[in-house]
Amino acid sequence: MANFDFFLSYASADREWADWLAWELESQGFNVWLDSHQLQPGDLWAARLSDAIADSKFVIVLVSKNYLEARFTASEWLSAFLRGPVEGPQVIPIRIQDVSAPLLLHGLATIDLFGITKQEASARIKSFLHPSRVDALSVTPPSYPGDVAGVSKPERAAPGRVFVSYSHADANWLKRILVFLRPVEREGSIDVWSDKRILTGERWRTEIEEALTRADVAILLVSSDFLASEFVHNEELPRILKRAEEGSTKIYSLILRPSSYVKSPLGQFQSFNPPSEPLSKLKVYEREELLVRFADLIEDSFE
Repeated sequence: MANFDFFLSYASADREWADWLAWELESQGFNVWLDSHQLQPGDLWAARLSDAIADSKFVIVLVSKNYLEARFTASEWLSAFLRGPVEGPQVIPIRIQDVSAPLLLHGLATIDLFGITKQEASARIKSFLHPSRVDALSVTPPSYPGDVAGVSKPERAAPGRVFVSYSHADANWLKRILVFLRPVEREGSIDVWSDKRILTGERWRTEIEEALTRADVAILLVSSDFLASEFVHNEELPRILKRAEEGSTKIYSLILRPSSYVKSPLGQFQSFNPPSEPLSKLKVYEREELLVRFADLIEDSFE
C-alpha cells in the first residue's frame, strides 16, 4: 500500500509553487512527498526519488518553462507513466505557466493554475481532488506564487456544495450528467459530491452523512429504481427533506425515467423537467440541451 498520496515533481526554479501546493494538499489531510522536506544530507537522492514515486498514489507534474528545460525532471514522471495505471501511480499535470505539457501527457486531465487568484487556484485543486475531512493545518500557509504584483482581484466565495442522490441502476445517467456539471465545477463555482468520490476503505455511510450535512443543493436523479431504493428512501431522502424544510438545502429533481414521482413525497417539489417528459423519452440533442440548461440552473443557484 502506498505511503504517500502525492509525489510532487517540479523544477527547482518553481520551488515556491511546490511549497504552496504541498501545503494546500497537506491541509486537506493528504500525505505529500516533497524532496525539500524528505531528503536528508547524505541521502542517495536518485534512489530515494525512485522509491518515493513507486510508493505514491499520484505523481503531480508542475508544468512550466523551467520544468520542460530541466535535465532530470522528465525521468520522474516517465518512471510513473511507463509503469501504467495499474502498477504505477497516476500522473496529474498541473500547468503553472501557459506552456504545453510533454506530448505523452496530452491525453491526461490537466489543471491550470496560471492567471487566476489564490482563491480560484485553491478551489480548482479542491474540486479536482477528493476532499478530506481533516481540519486545516494551524500553521501560516506559504504565499501564493501566482499573485500578480499591483493587481487586486476580489476574493471568490467558496464553491457551492452539491450532493447528488441517485440509484446505482442509473449510474450511466449520473456519469453523463456529471459531464455537463464539470465545466461549472472546474471554474470553482460548485463542488459536486456523489458516492463515486468515496475511496476504497473509507466508511461510506459516514461519508454520505457528512456530504448531506454540508450540501447547499441536492440533485435528485429520479427513476422507478430511485424511488424503490430502500437506502434512498430510508437514509438520504429524510435528511434531504428535513434540510429543505429548514431552508438549508435546495432540491432540484431531474426525471430520468418514468416513475410515480407525482405520488411520492417528492411530488411537492417542482421537478426540472415534467415527469411526463423524462430524459429517456427525449431525443439525444433535446436531452443534451436540457442538461445544459440544468447545469446553468445549478450554477445560477449560487449567484
